Amino acid sequence: TGLQTYGESLALSAPVTTFTGGVVLQGTSVVADHAVVFNGAVTVSAANVLIHTNGNLTFNSTIDADLVSTTNTQTLQLNSVGSGAGGVAGDISVSGAVGSASHLLKTLEMVNSKSTTFAGAVSTGTSVVLTDTLNTIAFNAGLNTPTLLRRTCSTLSVTLFGQPFQSLSCCWLGGELPRLEALLTTYRWAYAQPG
Repeated sequence: TGLQTYGESLALSAPVTTFTGGVVLQGTSVVADHAVVFNGAVTVSAANVLIHTNGNLTFNSTIDADLVSTTNTQTLQLNSVGSGAGGVAGDISVSGAVGSASHLLKTLEMVNSKSTTFAGAVSTGTSVVLTDTLNTIAFNAGLNTPTLLRRTCSTLSVTLFGQPFQSLSCCWLGGELPRLEALLTTYRWAYAQPG
């Protein structure tokens, strides 16, 4: 149940993998052919980390970068796809906050899921990228990021504090990425509980 540090990428195969204590990810990927549960705080140490599961992906605590926020060098990609031919994507759920004031991720990307729910506030130093989710990506306690990007053209439902925010059906990251990034970074996406 203590802090576990993984300096290499992990390839996991079991019915479910549960990390009971805090985890520091220094490798570039965690790939599992099943559901994965992180019960303790997760710290992203490598510059780019992909967590890819063929089942549900659950974080029961916080997710942070290991460097101070002025550095903002870590990117975390969350990808929960279906297992087997025609499998349905799994759910991604995060109970704690993503990014504390002194430990912001550079970028958080939701690659694939059936649905994604953030119970705690989500804060990044550079961007949040939304790629593909079958149902809804829910930011239930706020979203604070300089840039919110949409990578594919399929319709995507986003909620903030349980209220529909936007159904994104446009293709933000088509062939004109630099121009669109320059345009979108002129806005600050910061949302707090209405009130």
